Amino acid sequence: MESQQESFELIKQLRGVHSALNYLGRQSTTGYGLFSRDAGDHLAIIIERLEKQKSMSEMVTEFHEKQGLKEGLIRQDQLDKMKEEYVEFGEAITSGVKQRIAHELADLIYVAVGIAVVSGIEIEPVFAEVHKANMTKGPGFDKSVYVPPGIKI
Repeated sequence: MESQQESFELIKQLRGVHSALNYLGRQSTTGYGLFSRDAGDHLAIIIERLEKQKSMSEMVTEFHEKQGLKEGLIRQDQLDKMKEEYVEFGEAITSGVKQRIAHELADLIYVAVGIAVVSGIEIEPVFAEVHKANMTKGPGFDKSVYVPPGIKI
């Protein structure tokens, strides 16, 4: 998963390409020179979709705001909800129904991200660091807990 900063950088670069295509299109009677006019239109649609894309934290924050939940301490009901979703995920695994597994896994992730949000943790960069550390591990890796720099447990 790309970090939010990388996504912003990609959008910025795509805007530059789009501007260049527009400039070339104005210079050519056939559109964008080597490119058809459709190429610029498709790029504009891609840029628009990327700009609208929200991170998991942004989506959960939006839900919390709608529910009137504030950043602060982890509440017992959140821990209870995590346990409930974990049990439902286990039941889904046992059922073997892929759609149910996907749904329950998404619920589990949603609650986990919600706990990060109320704790003031921007989880995407933490996830990226854990992924980076995991990618350095080979088969039979040490299964000790990895804590990214700057994160207190």
